Amino acid sequence: MNIVNRSNPMDFDLKPLPLWQSALWFGIPGLTLIATINWGVPWLMEQGLSYFLAFTIALYGPMGLLIPVALIGMRLEGIRLTPRNVKRRLRFNGISIRGWLAIVVGFAFITLMEQLLSPVNDSLATLPGFRPSQWLPDFMQPGFTTTMPITEFMGQHLAGQTWVIPYMFVCLLLNAFGEAMLWRGLLLPRMELNYGRWAWVVNGLFWVFLFHAGFRHLYPALIPGCLIMPYLAQRTNSTWASLVIHFTGGLLIFMAIVTGI
Repeated sequence: MNIVNRSNPMDFDLKPLPLWQSALWFGIPGLTLIATINWGVPWLMEQGLSYFLAFTIALYGPMGLLIPVALIGMRLEGIRLTPRNVKRRLRFNGISIRGWLAIVVGFAFITLMEQLLSPVNDSLATLPGFRPSQWLPDFMQPGFTTTMPITEFMGQHLAGQTWVIPYMFVCLLLNAFGEAMLWRGLLLPRMELNYGRWAWVVNGLFWVFLFHAGFRHLYPALIPGCLIMPYLAQRTNSTWASLVIHFTGGLLIFMAIVTGI
């Protein structure tokens, strides 16, 4: 099935991305998250912030920084930062109907596998080297279950707290756009020059094992999504494919939070 839409082919003079540089692009943000969560969260709480604010700043702050990092990466390639260049270089291309159908199927499969593999996460979390950080929230801890409506999220009582709605929506946007722009938009096209049709595999494995190293007890459930999203981004020739799936997954959590406000 051909789901590629090449109506906006790139003609930038890109260079292949060596494996070690790819590892740095994924590994440095991963190490940053480990630091901001394990040292940033307690420090922010010492300054008087609630756990909810401390954790969201520690998590989504670095995510948001991936956006300017992607743009800086473009400038280092000698590309001017115009809207047209950003759209074309970071592959914000249109997607065919078949491509959208593949995205829907991919999202459904990822959601199903996350649920099926959740018990494997819990088992992995008992092993040395995979035990989750104490600074991760309850929903990232083994054995977590929830009931609807959600009345409390990461220690934050939700009833009447309408400010949480725009705050979490901005966090969701920073997360989805930051990761998509850097790894699928900036890096994947250059990785294709090294690995061809299998670039999505290298991209996805680095995304799982390097960037999510601070959440390694969640590796089993993360693997399907972290492989399918770059696969669809490469197959459709569009960063929108991975961004939409990532955003939609976060949107479901966002909507669950809204029910408690």
